[in-house]
Amino acid sequence: MTSTVITPFTRASAAIELGNRLWRKKLLPVGDVAYKGRMLHFTRDYIERLAEAFHSRAYGQVPFQLAGDDNKHTNDVERFAGEIIDAEAGPDGLWVTLKATPRGEKVLTENPSLGVSARIVEDYERSDGRFFSAAVQHPRPENPRAWPLAGDRGVQLGSPGHRPLGVLVRGRGDGPAGGPGRHPGRG
Repeated sequence: MTSTVITPFTRASAAIELGNRLWRKKLLPVGDVAYKGRMLHFTRDYIERLAEAFHSRAYGQVPFQLAGDDNKHTNDVERFAGEIIDAEAGPDGLWVTLKATPRGEKVLTENPSLGVSARIVEDYERSDGRFFSAAVQHPRPENPRAWPLAGDRGVQLGSPGHRPLGVLVRGRGDGPAGGPGRHPGRG
């Protein structure tokens, strides 16, 4: 059965400008985190499976979505701020490269330490029958206007692996792994 894992916002790394509206950012660090009453396990294996799902095109496009005023993940086309063009499993987590729109470029330039959250779809079977244990659906930047507390630092993660995921990035909302029979991303 397909399920969705929404990760907490993290500021694991500042976005790195590569030029020509290309940016690189760590989306998920390796580690465990207690979030909304459950334990998420981002193991090195899980992170590798997410990168594999991206390269196997689990989703035809993985958009970079800006958060709305409610600071939630959205597929609203008006929130599109770019496209994830690469995902890499590094020793410290899942890194993504994105091609930003002019609006996305402005957000990242003004706040390279922008928090990000991933929407991960687990046990995803496409209509053509291809199966992915996990895949990133989209990233979204946080919306500082929706922060409950000024100076919120987000949740820091810190250990290895996971299955493919969807990504949400928190930003300026402009005008976990287990063995067989277990769902990665859940404790």
